[in-house]
Amino acid sequence: MANMIRKSFLLLFSAFLFYIFSKLSYRLNADFGSLSIFILIMTAVIAAAIWIALQLDKRLAARRFHILIKAIVNSLILLFFIYQLFTPYFYTDKYLQNAGLEQIETYYQLSNKELTDQERSRMAESSLVEDMAFATLSTNHDPKQRFIDVKPMDLQRSYYHYDMIVEWKQKNAQTNVYQYTFAREKGKFKIKGITQLEAEE
Repeated sequence: MANMIRKSFLLLFSAFLFYIFSKLSYRLNADFGSLSIFILIMTAVIAAAIWIALQLDKRLAARRFHILIKAIVNSLILLFFIYQLFTPYFYTDKYLQNAGLEQIETYYQLSNKELTDQERSRMAESSLVEDMAFATLSTNHDPKQRFIDVKPMDLQRSYYHYDMIVEWKQKNAQTNVYQYTFAREKGKFKIKGITQLEAEE
């Protein structure tokens, strides 16, 4: 049992460090130049993660309750990865609906011509995932529709994201049904995709 806990600790802690590096490099928009350099860096990162895990394992081995400590760390890391993979399942339907509606309202405010560039950038980055926000800002592809009433119709969770079907009415009395996909980024749910399902006069 002790040996299994130790091996699990080394594997999980190494994977956790590698995951943190991957997230940081993505947020910093790290450019590795070529595939060979990328593979070399990833190999070095994996080796460094394993080395750090081994060093920590040695330090913990000198403590009295090192098996219990490793078991607790293993449980916490497992919970962390489960949360990353199944984030929407940790929240109620009501919370996800409110979070989604808030981001939808923020997104459609981008069509306001009185916004400054700084305000548009802040609102886009607040309501859209990074790639979508960049595309929206760089192409000036702002939403053209204006709605007066929004009604959530359905919500479906799927691993790390969720889809919300929304019916909303435009100022011209047209009714539209859209599917919005949300994913958690930088501590909040943001719009990852938008699909129009139907439109009715």
